[in-house]
Amino acid sequence: MPLSEVVPPGVLIVFAFVFGSCLGSFLNVCIWRIPLGESVVVVPSHCPKCNHKIRWFDNVPVIGFLALGGKCRDCKAPISPRYIIME
Repeated sequence: MPLSEVVPPGVLIVFAFVFGSCLGSFLNVCIWRIPLGESVVVVPSHCPKCNHKIRWFDNVPVIGFLALGGKCRDCKAPISPRYIIME
C-alpha cells in the first residue's frame, strides 16, 4: 500500500517542509563553520555579528527568521537572506 494512501497528502507536505528546513539549516551550519574550524554540534547557534546565543525558539528554520524580521534579536544586525534561502 503506497504511503500516500495511508497518510493524507497535507501531512506529507508539512513533514517534507519541516524535514527539508531542518536539513537545510544544518547543512548551512556545516557550510559556514567547517571552513572556520568550528564545531557543527558542540557550539550553539549564535549571531555572527554579536556572538549572542540564538534562543531555541528563534532557531526554528524559516519561522524564526520571519518572526525576527531577518534581524538578530539582541543587536538588531541584519541576518543574511542566505539562511532562509538555504533552509
